[in-house]
Amino acid sequence: MENVDVMQDMLYLVAYVAGFQLIFMFILWKFHTGRR
Repeated sequence: MENVDVMQDMLYLVAYVAGFQLIFMFILWKFHTGRR
């Protein structure tokens, strides 16, 4: 039971970090292309 919860929490954390990085990269790319 505890092992499953830990795995789920880790998955949520990884997905959250990945999504945040994707949004950050998208904003950076948008800003970089917009400046040119």
